[in-house]
Amino acid sequence: MFKKPFKVKSNTQIKSSEKKSLKDLLIKKFPLLTETDVEEILPKKETAFVSKVLTATSKHVMVYTVQKRAILFSIDDLFYPTVYLLWKYPNLGIIFTTNDFVIGKVLQGADLMMPGVYVNPALKQDFLQKQPGIVNNVNNKAAVAVGAIAMSSTQMRTAQGGKCILVYHCHGDKLCSMEDMNVLPLPQLGPVDFESGDSVNQKIGLENVVPEVSRQLDDKEFPPLGGSTAKNNDEPIKSVDLYVEDIENLTVETTEGASVDTDIQSDTNEEIVEENGLSEVEQMDILLEKCFLTAIKYSKTLEIPMLTSSFYKLQMIPVCPEGKVLDVKKSSHKKVGQFLKAMEKEGLITIKEKKKGVETLEGINKEHERFISFYVDLDSRPRKSTQAEDTSQTRNIVESYAVTQAVLPLFKEFGVHKSETMTTSEIKNYVTTYVKNHNLQDTFNKRFVNVENNAVLSAICQNEIAVTWEDLLDKVTSSMKSCFQISTADEQTMNKGKIPMIIMSTQTRSGNKKVTIVDNLELYHIKMSEFAKECQHGVAASTSISRPNGKKSDQILIQGNQILFVYNLLIDKYKIPKKYIRGLEFAPKSKK
Repeated sequence: MFKKPFKVKSNTQIKSSEKKSLKDLLIKKFPLLTETDVEEILPKKETAFVSKVLTATSKHVMVYTVQKRAILFSIDDLFYPTVYLLWKYPNLGIIFTTNDFVIGKVLQGADLMMPGVYVNPALKQDFLQKQPGIVNNVNNKAAVAVGAIAMSSTQMRTAQGGKCILVYHCHGDKLCSMEDMNVLPLPQLGPVDFESGDSVNQKIGLENVVPEVSRQLDDKEFPPLGGSTAKNNDEPIKSVDLYVEDIENLTVETTEGASVDTDIQSDTNEEIVEENGLSEVEQMDILLEKCFLTAIKYSKTLEIPMLTSSFYKLQMIPVCPEGKVLDVKKSSHKKVGQFLKAMEKEGLITIKEKKKGVETLEGINKEHERFISFYVDLDSRPRKSTQAEDTSQTRNIVESYAVTQAVLPLFKEFGVHKSETMTTSEIKNYVTTYVKNHNLQDTFNKRFVNVENNAVLSAICQNEIAVTWEDLLDKVTSSMKSCFQISTADEQTMNKGKIPMIIMSTQTRSGNKKVTIVDNLELYHIKMSEFAKECQHGVAASTSISRPNGKKSDQILIQGNQILFVYNLLIDKYKIPKKYIRGLEFAPKSKK
């Protein structure tokens, strides 16, 4: 990821308040760190910076630096330590030990494969997919590479090969020399002592160890990933100390493919028997959770917020495996609401009760361990239908208002608390119910509401005698804080203030050449690089992305007057409602 040069899009100093939040986050992400450790990593007197970088693979990464040295980086809100940090705090991830030859391939840009690992850590400890994975050398404990673990410990215990770490960063790459700093030499921390637990791994048998070859292999002799290092058994192989106390029951895979029955196989068979012996209720609970996790992680049509009843019918039932029937009544939960509350209690989702008996799914915790580790084969994942493809880019834009202290007495009797958000239609329903419950509607002219003798409405309407329904709603909403929520199939955000418009404009540059400028696209969850590429191909013109001074988001610049093309692209593909787009008047006039 950092093997090639990357582009620094922004570099911001971390404020004291932000540094405190970052310290809390580090303790949460890396439980083995103490408060003293975190204080040493982020000293009070040292300035720290966070940089937003764009890698050569068009991946956005946040990099945290202290004294111009990168110590952390985050990808999709998942944090990974750099090798510099790991030299002092080596246990910030799962350690995978290998040899000099494999290390050389990793430093050249290869991912770490299971056959290249001396000892499989999955036999010692449990871990999840995408957790930080650390690569070190059997002759030197110092970390040389960091990445995301490609398989959970459960998958790795049964896997015969494949990738075990997707390497993001290694010693000597561009991240090590960020801000034109010299690359620090790899420290010599001594060989890995398997008996003392330096590798944080379990000792295992022959089939999980890659033996060292007695002579140096060149590139041509490097075997296919997952293959054997010996050729026709012609080359002698050195013996490796396996540190195994009882070797009689090991499974040894021979060159002819023969195998011997082992205790490991017996354990696997016992697990299968236990699974087959589950009661119908337990099996339904497992199926229910599997369909739930599949829906929240892989559904292509899930739009939040969504009614919990609709979520079960439209998202969970369709992803039920073929040949099985999902029936919540046959589970221990009995009801959809009870099951989703159990998932909320685990921290996987957020549920909100809009009104009595009506609940909606409001959020998904994509950092939860179960969400990260859950995996479904590509063939078993929900697929987009033709109709779904047409609506996959739909933006669900909800303008709402947050309850303030000024209007809290009005909504308090309905069980609404301060800072809760509601839409205009919900506010109208609450206000209408309040007026009718307190008999405040004018008996002679029902267009008016008498507010003089009601302390709550009188305070909101500033001591007026009577106001129209429209004026009453305007005064209530103006006393609340504006906010808006934008959600797509992949993400959602809640923002304060009024929703900003997408602004299209044109400017004349040198040589009387016009350019089109588009602002605020990122706020609508539009990926700038993809949008720029579509414009570039659609109108055969060059594009660029930049962030002007004083702006909070990037803007796209397109050669020529492309207002009409951008407008149609926003409406047709990205499903942005017309009322949120400004600047169509700058489109070139059609020739008569």
